[in-house]
Amino acid sequence: MEQAFNDQVRPKLDAIHRIRPYLKDENVELPAIVVVGDQSAGKTSLLESLSRVNLPRGEEIVTRCPLQLQLRQGKQHASIRYDNPQNPEKAYIKEDIALERIAEEVRDATNILCGKEANIKNLLITLQVSRPDAPTLTLIDLPGIVRVRTGDQPDDIEDQVEKLILHHAAGLLSSMYDV
Repeated sequence: MEQAFNDQVRPKLDAIHRIRPYLKDENVELPAIVVVGDQSAGKTSLLESLSRVNLPRGEEIVTRCPLQLQLRQGKQHASIRYDNPQNPEKAYIKEDIALERIAEEVRDATNILCGKEANIKNLLITLQVSRPDAPTLTLIDLPGIVRVRTGDQPDDIEDQVEKLILHHAAGLLSSMYDV
């Protein structure tokens, strides 16, 4: 059964991972698990448990833009990619990230895309991690639902998070219910 999966299904999943970045503006939704919940409710911890990848943590809002974590089975390797907000045609790509540096690289990318304040943005960070024991899976971590605005969060933080969640969950819901 595992050999049949590796021979027949895995090449198709790998092809999906390769073309995913090119389809983001084409309104094509590819399978993924989107994690949604209240701020500081453990969404990132859940993703860490599923993926065995360390992600940024903190007491204030940490996930401030969508993080797409693409797991693949293969030789150990990690890379990060995100569009340059000043020049969308030129993406930032960093290859060969040490697994123990992933959280720091994601935090740095978040600060570049969102600034150092508590801003959120709908700018995607794509993190690809390959390991011999990894499942083929795409997980999307989103900022948490804000119930009470704190610190330097924008006045409309609740609306911003809601729009971001709806944007990323809409494809999943429409495919489930033929909306």
